[in-house]
Amino acid sequence: MKRFFKILFVVVLILLALLIFLPMVFQSKIEETAKTELNKAVAAKIDFKDVKLSLISSFPDFKFEINDLSVVGVGDFENDTLAFIHKLQLKLDLFSVFGGDEFAIKSIVVDDPLVFVKILKDGKANYDIALPSDEVELADTTASSGGMVIKLKDFQINRGHIVYDDYSYDMLMVIQGLDMQFEGDLTEASTKLDLVTKIASFDFDYEGMRYMNSAAVDFKGIIDANLETFVFNFLENELLINQFPIKFTGMFGMPGNDYDLDLAFSSPKTDFKHLLSLIPALYMNDFKDMKTIGEMSFKGTVKGIYNDNLIPGFNINLLVDKALFKYPDLPRSAENISIDLQLTNPGGDPDFTEIWLKKFHVDLGTNPVDMTFKIKNPVSDMHINGQVDAKVDFAGMTDIVPMEGYTMKGMLDASLKMLGNMSAIEEERYSDFAASGRLDLDGFEMSSPDFPAPLVISKAAMSFSPASIDLSQFDARLGSSNFQLSGKFENYISYVFKDETLIGSLDLKSTLINLNELMGIEESPETTTAEESTPMEVVEIPKNIDFTFTAAIEKLIYDKLLIDQMNGMITMKDGRMSMDKLGMDMLGGNMLLTGYYDSKDITKPEVDFQMKITDIAIDKSYETFQTIEKLTPLAKNCRGNISADIKLKSLLDQQMNPVMSSINSSGSLSSKQISIVDSKAFKTLGDKLKMEKLSEPSLNDFKASYEMKDGILEVKPFVAKVAGQKATISGTQGIDRSIDYKMALDIPTASFAGSLNSVFPGQVMGDFMNVNVLFTGSLDDPKVGVGLGSDNKSLVGAAKDKVKEEVGKKVDEAKEKVNEEIQKKKEKILKDAQQKADAMKEAARKSAEKIRAEADKKAKELTDAAKNKNAIEKKLAQTAAEKLRKEADEKAKKVVSEADKQADEIMKKAKEEADKVVV
Repeated sequence: MKRFFKILFVVVLILLALLIFLPMVFQSKIEETAKTELNKAVAAKIDFKDVKLSLISSFPDFKFEINDLSVVGVGDFENDTLAFIHKLQLKLDLFSVFGGDEFAIKSIVVDDPLVFVKILKDGKANYDIALPSDEVELADTTASSGGMVIKLKDFQINRGHIVYDDYSYDMLMVIQGLDMQFEGDLTEASTKLDLVTKIASFDFDYEGMRYMNSAAVDFKGIIDANLETFVFNFLENELLINQFPIKFTGMFGMPGNDYDLDLAFSSPKTDFKHLLSLIPALYMNDFKDMKTIGEMSFKGTVKGIYNDNLIPGFNINLLVDKALFKYPDLPRSAENISIDLQLTNPGGDPDFTEIWLKKFHVDLGTNPVDMTFKIKNPVSDMHINGQVDAKVDFAGMTDIVPMEGYTMKGMLDASLKMLGNMSAIEEERYSDFAASGRLDLDGFEMSSPDFPAPLVISKAAMSFSPASIDLSQFDARLGSSNFQLSGKFENYISYVFKDETLIGSLDLKSTLINLNELMGIEESPETTTAEESTPMEVVEIPKNIDFTFTAAIEKLIYDKLLIDQMNGMITMKDGRMSMDKLGMDMLGGNMLLTGYYDSKDITKPEVDFQMKITDIAIDKSYETFQTIEKLTPLAKNCRGNISADIKLKSLLDQQMNPVMSSINSSGSLSSKQISIVDSKAFKTLGDKLKMEKLSEPSLNDFKASYEMKDGILEVKPFVAKVAGQKATISGTQGIDRSIDYKMALDIPTASFAGSLNSVFPGQVMGDFMNVNVLFTGSLDDPKVGVGLGSDNKSLVGAAKDKVKEEVGKKVDEAKEKVNEEIQKKKEKILKDAQQKADAMKEAARKSAEKIRAEADKKAKELTDAAKNKNAIEKKLAQTAAEKLRKEADEKAKKVVSEADKQADEIMKKAKEEADKVVV
């Protein structure tokens, strides 16, 4: 007996040792196989943090755990995350591991998965990552392949988050808090699947309309599954959306590429309250205490084939009769609620679909709302037969439905009838389509947490005809802003039913539009600093509107800008807002604007403007427009008015600022007088020339032209009077804020007041000195160099004869020194150029460091702001932060590369200039 226990003890020790050490033996093999097989089978980048194996807790199976598994797209979805799974656990059949040919997966548990499905407008999907069969090395089941097979009996998803964003159908679905588990033997041809699913929050948008808003979804079901024919029969099941239950029976199959459906469904509960739970505004406000009266019936069938050309037949009915709901803390109720809705199609052609709302009625207090409509032939030639009659006292609405933070009052009286085919509208046969009605709104007032100020519509009146809606009056006020609109909307029926373009022609009048107030900017125009200004976000112009506004706005306030008498034409069409000779008084002068803002590609909006500016104050322009601050910081030191003709085309970033490297602009600037004050560059120039008047000079009577391309600004040579001296000015400015400006001054010798020898030692006095000034370095740290020009007017008269005589006497000495002088000048030219090139590169390096630092700061702000939010928002913030850093790095590299190019060009020109040097 002792021998038996000794043997048993040894066996137990050996088994324990195997349980501990076997995972270590096979871990590297499994990890290598998983990465190799996954990346070999898909067109995506698959990676994971680490792999853990254990045998003790899951004996007799291996438990295989992958942490931080990511699937990242390539091609059109480069660097887009398709999925991120915090933890993936697989149970592997122990004997399959020992066999070595393939690993059999028995169960899968997925913890905290984040899935982002994106489908582009052209139908390309980021989940379509499977390689074509001819590119995949298929595992040979008869040989040792090291692959995986699935013998799944248990599958779980815990705390899942899914975003489905389909641009091809304008559809968005967001699932948060997904818990799902099913059990069943997937190794069998036929099995029963026991499925349990819970969704904490379900949102569904289609074509801009939200059909589900934060709905809770529960599903329990037993499904008889034939995994060979892919036919699923629903046995016991129940679907619960908020408090609305649905049970269904029948079959769903996939015989090839088609879907075969034969389902019947109904709501087992008939309490009207359960139907109301589908309405977010009602369900999310003390729903459990709501009092209801009335019953409802919901049932339907779906039977037939679904594919690209066919739809199954269906018959869906919803009935509600004389129902009521009332919240316990509110004085009034919604009564006499009746609904009779039927959706039918015999099957096959989608054009056979009929939607028939036979009756909809509700009494909101003492105000009735009635509606009926029938739609037939929605594909070929939609037939519409509908009527709406409504009287609503908005003051009573908050007595019926809880609206925290809302106050309303006013009366709505509306009546509308439609009867006819859409073809009559499309072909402008308005006599064949009956449409008539009116809408009157009187004394409407509403305050809401979503509005920056109370909205007041004193009067609005519309009349309807088949061709148009005539807006005869619309007087509104939002905070201190007021609006008066009149005009008409055309094609509104096709806009509503077929999502075609709505055409509007409107007259807009206002005595004041305060955009600061409307956008929630609290600071006043006078006190807001550039740093405190609220950053804008990209404004998207709807692509399915075609509006023309004739605007007459007496005063408009935006940020620090005050505009008077804005008059002109504004159009919105195809995602673009265009201005045609839009005039406005601003900054002490006026501007005439023609051009457009285009948001068709919302990720890369662009502007293309022509501006005629007259007598605008320079210093105020600098304080108001961030673009001027970036392009010409010298404007900060200028006082005076300027006029300009400007053409400007540029991409905009997501804060509506110009992308500097994309700016293409040209034009002219002119002024009678500009004073330059407190300028480091000109103070240095005054000190170098010993002329105080050049330290804070004035520029008089000039007209300059410029061109800016790919972020490089070139000022073409122009003549001005600088501190009373004739000057020729030209130069360039780089995207890295480097400068290279030249100014040739004709200065009377008398102006040096005896200081000529200290400024230009050894020079002979004449009537004029031609002085060249070079501004280099950067806008933030300018360098100033001065020298005499080659055409020196000081060599005149007697001085000129004296120089000739002296040169003649010493001609032999001069010849000997020629080569030495030439070499010195060449060396100086090259040295100065090298210093400038080095300064440019250094400025670019600092700028690149600043760009990266700012991106790191913003990225950190994004991730910090998402720390206490849900997992999907954290991941979105991380993704956005990574993208921000990557874009900043690319931008920084471009700045350095551009500076290198410019530095090379400077050295090239310097060498050419040095080769031409003569004495």
